[in-house]
This record gives sequence, structure tokens and C-alpha cells, in this order.
Amino acid sequence: MNRAFIFILLNILLSSCTLISKIVHGSKSPKVENQETVTNWLKKHHFSYLNTATVTPDKFYNYILSLFKTPLLFDYSTGNFLAVGMGNGKYCPQDVDKVINNISPYQTLFTKPANYFISKSYQYSSVHENNNDVKSIKVDTSYLHLPAFIEIFRTLNGKPYKFTTEDKPDYVLVLPFALFLGSKVQLSDIKKIYRAATNNKNAKIHTIFLNLDKQEWWGEEWNKKIQISI
Repeated sequence: MNRAFIFILLNILLSSCTLISKIVHGSKSPKVENQETVTNWLKKHHFSYLNTATVTPDKFYNYILSLFKTPLLFDYSTGNFLAVGMGNGKYCPQDVDKVINNISPYQTLFTKPANYFISKSYQYSSVHENNNDVKSIKVDTSYLHLPAFIEIFRTLNGKPYKFTTEDKPDYVLVLPFALFLGSKVQLSDIKKIYRAATNNKNAKIHTIFLNLDKQEWWGEEWNKKIQISI
């Protein structure tokens, strides 16, 4: 079997996997969005669009690579991050909605969730990882603090984001979403977490929807510089 044929076959297989993934998730090719398109998506799916933010383009890659699609819960009074569902730098959604649905105010918690998450990366002496010949382990501890995190937020038209709420909540929940990820799997996950937050009878949780599409207000230079592929 010649190399040209193998290359063509691999391309077909990879394209098929991408197509299947897009169909299952309802995702689409990323494009530049604006205040109208993002607001219309939120309205269509019956979410509040009054507390919606984006991120500054210079911080976009930092957020995308480490915390993309991860709901982030913060104690309002201290600004502390609660690492609900986080393990080794990865978000594991099992039972996260139950935790958010039942969590009590931070000061009343007997055992408080960690306010950081740890990522471990392994370097192996051999190409094959299953031989357990670990050459080195790199450990990174990441902390998040609500006031500093909100500093990179902007409105859907690029203005500084101002955190507003009628009364002091117990927690602030940041729910990231992107229109290019579609309205199937992503939407189901967001609804589950959002429903859990709004139905919590023990604590008041304020939700910020964080849009992670490319933004019209970023300008042509940044939108050409930042590449997103699915």
C-alpha cells in the first residue's frame, strides 16, 4: 500500500471522525460572534442574558487551554475558588450538579472544598507510557480568585465588565459556553448545572455566562491571530 493512499485514507478517517463529532455535539466551525448573535442564543435557550461576559483576547488562550467548558464556583464574600469536580487539572462532571444543588453557604461548611487545583504532567524515558518508566513529574498548582478573574472579563461589546447583583449572593457561578460548540451536548450540560444553581434552597448562587467565541470587538488583528479548531 503506497504512502499517498495511506495519507488519503487517514485524511478521510480523520474527517469522518470530525464530522461524527460535529453531528453528535451539534458543533460547527468557529466564527466571529457579536453581542446580537450571543444574546439571541441565550434567549433562544431561555437563559438570562443580563449577566454575560467575554474575555480579553490576550487572556483567551490561557482560559481555553486550562478551564474551557468548566463551571467555576466562587465564594462571594472571600472570592475563594471552590474546586468542585476538579481533579489533576481535569473537570470530571459526575455529581457536580448535585454538589451545586445542595451546597450551603461557605462559612457554614464543615469541610470546605479545595480552593486550588493541581495539574500533573509526566515525562517518560521511553516512547511507551505503559512501561511506567517515569523520568520526571511536573506539578502545577493553580489558584483562582474572583476579583482578579473578573478583571479579564468584558461585556459583549468590549466594555469593562461590572459585576452587579441586587443582593449579596453566597456564591458566584461562572458558566462558560461557545456558540461553535452547538446546542446539543453543551446545552444539556449547561442546563443541568444552571438548574442546580437556581434550585439550591440552602444558598443563593449568582450565575455569570461566559462566552468563549471569537468576538467582533476584538478586532481583525486578534481574530486572525487566535485560531480555534474542532
